Amino acid sequence: MNAMEGRDSMGSESKGSANQSQAQAALSLKEEILKAAKEEAQQILQAVEREEKEELSKLHTKLKNIEKAELAKYKEELAEKEKEAIARARLEGKRAIAEKKEELFRQALNDAVEAFLKSEDYKEYIKRALDNVKGKETSEKSITIVCNKADKKLIKSLANNIFKKVHIKTELDDRGIKIKPERASYVYDYTLKTLLSNKEDELRKLFYSKAFENE
Repeated sequence: MNAMEGRDSMGSESKGSANQSQAQAALSLKEEILKAAKEEAQQILQAVEREEKEELSKLHTKLKNIEKAELAKYKEELAEKEKEAIARARLEGKRAIAEKKEELFRQALNDAVEAFLKSEDYKEYIKRALDNVKGKETSEKSITIVCNKADKKLIKSLANNIFKKVHIKTELDDRGIKIKPERASYVYDYTLKTLLSNKEDELRKLFYSKAFENE
């Protein structure tokens, strides 16, 4: 081998070694880049996961707070509705009791009226009514008495002993009497309806005090 050939051979070996070194360096650089990229990606992923966990924790806390607030609101509404229901039930109970009391009073009143109409007290009531009108009007006046057909005989027997001129009309659906003096614009009303209207509150109080005295 001559000197020229020796130099060419050494140059080729030197170039090959340089190329190999560059390739290794490039490979090492790629590995470092990939490693750095992986680390950065890992850091980003971990940061995202932490952020997601924080957001989920915040959302969980928020939902818990909303749930507590809604539950408290629901309990409050439920308690209010329960109070209203109890109040309505009590009011309904009182109304039902009041209606039953009034029903019993009406029944007792009807029974009392029927007994009154058959008693001597009714005759006395009619007589007092006639006497009362006589005390206010002159007996010389002609009077018209309006009564029920059932009372015509009774009215006639009583009125003829008190007034000189009596006209009886059986046009009253009610019991009791109405008395109209001659040429007068007013009428004396002694009907049962008027009597009960004037005495009903008094009779109701009396009935309640006796029937429900233990309440």
